[in-house]
Amino acid sequence: MDRPIPLLMNNFSPFTILATGACLQSLLSLALPFRYAFLPAFFLLLLPIANTALISFGYKHNHYEDSIRVDKWTAQVPDKDGVPKKAGDKGVVVFVIGASSNQ
Repeated sequence: MDRPIPLLMNNFSPFTILATGACLQSLLSLALPFRYAFLPAFFLLLLPIANTALISFGYKHNHYEDSIRVDKWTAQVPDKDGVPKKAGDKGVVVFVIGASSNQ
């Protein structure tokens, strides 16, 4: 198993995960000096911010864009036999229709 986070998220409710984190933070504040007890929380907040910055500036690969085609491409319309004679033997008009969904 390479990623334990989905295992935690699927087996425990968000309340249980947050309560566990709060208990661990309380134990850290008891064991460490006050100024060091909050470093893990700030570190956990800094990780996604640093990840976004690295992806934005091109230092890290964005895995969300793996299935996106960024080059120009089109499918060829087949003949009556079902096979095109050669690639690009007929003129092709491409209408690009964009859509967006926040769902």
